[in-house]
Amino acid sequence: MGGDATERAERELKIELPSTPESVAAARHAVGDFATGRGVDDADIRLAVSEAVSNAVTHAYRDRDPGTVTVCCREDDQGFSVIVTDDGGGMRPNLESPGLGLGIPLITKLANEVRFDSSERGTVVSMSFAS
Repeated sequence: MGGDATERAERELKIELPSTPESVAAARHAVGDFATGRGVDDADIRLAVSEAVSNAVTHAYRDRDPGTVTVCCREDDQGFSVIVTDDGGGMRPNLESPGLGLGIPLITKLANEVRFDSSERGTVVSMSFAS
C-alpha cells in the first residue's frame, strides 16, 4: 500500500500558486524540473506551462480579485501531461490585452495534444507531451 502512494507521488506534481506574475516563473521551474530526465522535451514543457500560466495571470481575473492557478503534471505510460487550471472568468476576448495573442498557438505547437475548457468558473488547459 505505501509503495503505490510513493510511486504515485514520484510520478505526479501539483502546485497551487497565486495569480501573480511571479507565479509564471515558479510554475515553469517546478514543472520543468519535474519533467527533466523523464524522456520528454522539458524545454517545450517549460515554455508551454509558462504560456498557460501567463494567460491565466493576465486574462483570467479581469474585473475581479486575483485567484489561484493550479498546475498538475503527471507521468504515465502514455507520456507526460500537464493541466493548468484557474478559477477566473473563463476565456473571453480582451481588446485591451497587452499581449500579442501568441500564447495559445504556441501551446498548440509545443504539445502533442491540447484541450481548452472554459466557463464562467474558470479555464482548464490540458496538455500532453509524448515521451
